[in-house]
Amino acid sequence: MIAVNNDEQIFHLQTLNSSYVVQVSDAGHLLNLYYGQRLEHRDNLSILDHSYQVKLGSTTAYSSEDERYCLETRKQEVSTSGKGDYRESSLHLIYTDDGSSTSDFVFDRYELNSNKPCLDGLPQTHSPADGDQSLTIVLREKIKPVELHLHYTCFARQDVICRSMEIINLGSTPVVVDKACSMNLDLSSPAFDALHLTGKWIAEGQLQRHALYKGVFSIGSNRGVSSATHNPFMALAKPGCGEMTGDCYGFSLIYSGNHKITTEVSPYDQTRIMLGISDFDFRWSLAEGERFTCPEAVMTFSHQGLGKMSNNFHRIIKTHLIPQPWQNKARPIQANNWEATYFNFDEGKLMKLARKAKDLGVELFVLDDGWFSNRNDETSGLGNYVEDKKKLPGGLARISRKIRQQGLQFGLWVEPEMVSEDSDLFRQHPEWAVISPKRQPSLGRRQLLLDMSNPEVIDYLYQQLADVFRRAEVSYVKWDHNRNFSDVYSNHLPPGQQSGFYHRYVLGLYRLLFKLKETFGEVLFENCSSGGNRFDLGMTFFMPQTWTSDNTDAYERVAIQQGFSLLYPQCCMSAHVSGHPSHQMLRHTPIESRFNVSCFGLSGYQLDLTKLTTFEEKVIMKQIRFYKQHRTLLQQGDFYRLAIDGGNQQTAWIVVNDDKTEAVAGFFQGLQQANPTLKTLKLPMLNTDGLYQVTSREQFHNIRQFGDLVNEELPVNIKDRGILHGIVANRVLHPSKNETYTLYGDQLQHLGIPLKSQFTGTEMSEQVSHIGDFGTRLFHIRQLQ
Repeated sequence: MIAVNNDEQIFHLQTLNSSYVVQVSDAGHLLNLYYGQRLEHRDNLSILDHSYQVKLGSTTAYSSEDERYCLETRKQEVSTSGKGDYRESSLHLIYTDDGSSTSDFVFDRYELNSNKPCLDGLPQTHSPADGDQSLTIVLREKIKPVELHLHYTCFARQDVICRSMEIINLGSTPVVVDKACSMNLDLSSPAFDALHLTGKWIAEGQLQRHALYKGVFSIGSNRGVSSATHNPFMALAKPGCGEMTGDCYGFSLIYSGNHKITTEVSPYDQTRIMLGISDFDFRWSLAEGERFTCPEAVMTFSHQGLGKMSNNFHRIIKTHLIPQPWQNKARPIQANNWEATYFNFDEGKLMKLARKAKDLGVELFVLDDGWFSNRNDETSGLGNYVEDKKKLPGGLARISRKIRQQGLQFGLWVEPEMVSEDSDLFRQHPEWAVISPKRQPSLGRRQLLLDMSNPEVIDYLYQQLADVFRRAEVSYVKWDHNRNFSDVYSNHLPPGQQSGFYHRYVLGLYRLLFKLKETFGEVLFENCSSGGNRFDLGMTFFMPQTWTSDNTDAYERVAIQQGFSLLYPQCCMSAHVSGHPSHQMLRHTPIESRFNVSCFGLSGYQLDLTKLTTFEEKVIMKQIRFYKQHRTLLQQGDFYRLAIDGGNQQTAWIVVNDDKTEAVAGFFQGLQQANPTLKTLKLPMLNTDGLYQVTSREQFHNIRQFGDLVNEELPVNIKDRGILHGIVANRVLHPSKNETYTLYGDQLQHLGIPLKSQFTGTEMSEQVSHIGDFGTRLFHIRQLQ
């Protein structure tokens, strides 16, 4: 709901649990009065304008008409420089008629709509539900012929407000956009912790939390992609805010390129946060009648802790961002050949993998890198869209047909935005590569970028990809992007547009993805950029799932998925069971743990299925049956992070269905502690008066981990690491201790699941649960009738 008080020029945006109030000041500036827990709409909301009514020393009065009105202390919706606000500005324009750069935008008009404005060429949230509204406020520059269109959309049920800004040049001389943030928000308090996700390859999504202090703090990317270095997300939380209690704000940008999020705590104890395209190497000239559209920003407020903030983000992503055909559709369990074969495969090897995958219960087989000509390692072949006839003598059409005949869907890996110097495409069109003139290019993964700002490149890629997808009859596409930008230059762009290349690249990528989305709407696209190097809401608009990290080690994946879960729902995160040991960590992690972690994502398998032991085959078949049985809940349920008292080496998650009658909880452990204390899993999200049955998922140990101690469980004595020991270990499923409890919802909320004591070095009995190093447990929770 959006209410307007025309007399006081107040706009009140309401969601189910939040209010956002802005007002036009007497001087015409658009100011924020309040953002927080929901307020009733009343006629006297101007009382919320808690601002200085005295002259302040060492400040600049906006005008001589009111010496007490100073922009440095006002909470502005758009901030510019030159009129007395000395904080970081969200908008900076240069007027070429006289070279000036002072801007002063004041209110002109507004418009209410039931539909969202279209942000041409950019991904954005879909139209809101019935009853939701959008507001456009138009500001005009007092002297120059420039307008700002500020767009606000309320998604009431999700407690989310989306914002964007358009800059329109109405004059006859160009206006240069030097900086343009999608949103600016000034808050009345200095006391916030910043939460953001940093990382690097195979260590993405690492949560950082620290207090803000006086001055500027910013994160962002200058890599050309949104990057693993700093995801385009930030939360501002009050000190002490936890998962279930406390106030916090969340912000993210629907964009896939260079971005910047800036916070500033002012001397007057106000906190400003701005999100937008990075101003690094960015200038954009607007000719007469042209407009510049900023990406959409998503923001939410929670007074029920970080869990509710994440839940709000998850709901808006699942219902208003993910491509509609996939919003509630079950995602298939896949087997990917990459870690099984890397580049070394042929049709025979692929068919062996596919047949074994089908026997185990897998639904989709994915052919990864190396299928096209002259691609036997990473030094060559990118840009060739002809199959390698030595590996695939019948081409994609035959291997795809054979795999479908096995009863599997067929998926394919592509990396369209790249080109190898040793490729047919580069030899034909070297001018399409991103190379700085007269310089030796710096390579990433031995490859170059294609110039996605060039429409000829986009048209060429669309034709090639459309032909490949049709020829292979794909059900799934994994879209990779394996290097960051360097030597930035476009042979297509004139000199005056080179400093806008990063953004033009992203717009070109989006143009290609819009075309493919329209043509291949039934195909499931998975986003990848060496894992999570371009995991953002912009790519999520086109591709409902992302290869979260190239790190498939289960223990590392807990931290990665935990971090990303602050913004992204589990149905956006692909998580596979990989080989033993981990190819990234050389860590030995139980196969049950590898599966349990993958359950809180889109589960699949990425290991050589033809080399499984009998034990592993039996276990995987049971895993897949469990995942299929609970797939809707695991993929679409509401996700929460659970607190564990004293659990420094332990993490817990839960997914819950809409009516809170069913859930799956996971308990994940690092190194086991000596003589560990008792733990409980408190579940505050369940129905208070419901009676629940809690049952641990049936899991199995490989008895090798017990050494000679296995003889205490067996009727015969076997030698540690002997022949018989190996035979039993590879063929016998040794079950973990089952745990079953019946508790009421209020007991689960306040006491929690009373987990059995872990092994303390003294005995193994029915009351002892051996979880061990990197061990995990899943619990199915069902409300009894």
